[in-house]
Amino acid sequence: MRMRCPSCGKEIPDDAKFCPYCGAKISDTRETRSEELKPKVSGSVKFKLKVISGPHEGEEILVVESGLIGRDPANARYPLPRDRYISRKHARVILRDSSLWIEDVGSTNGSFFLSGESWTRINPGTPYQVQDGVPIKLGNTVLVLERS
Repeated sequence: MRMRCPSCGKEIPDDAKFCPYCGAKISDTRETRSEELKPKVSGSVKFKLKVISGPHEGEEILVVESGLIGRDPANARYPLPRDRYISRKHARVILRDSSLWIEDVGSTNGSFFLSGESWTRINPGTPYQVQDGVPIKLGNTVLVLERS
């Protein structure tokens, strides 16, 4: 079993003191094993958020229940640990009726949706109803909703 750097997400030796890729000091951060980076999926998938650009490009977030999206796998139901611009606790995914909502929880770099050709900020504490095909930006990660 290999460990992943909690800063950049790359696999590193279990005994590493520093990440050979990004230089992060491992003893200053929570050690994260590969299995801990995967979202804990139990129950039926309600929505998929597909990552279309950023450090997690090509991955999918399988949303089965409301929970946090963030950089820290210990605090986020849906972790995105390789994006340094995502806060540890960045946004909340909310399942309401048959809709998916995103609420910024006071992240440092904000949460946005694409409106025309410009990004519109999602105000912290004000949930935004995610529309099919409308990109959502958290840090350097851009996601789109795909219904299951």
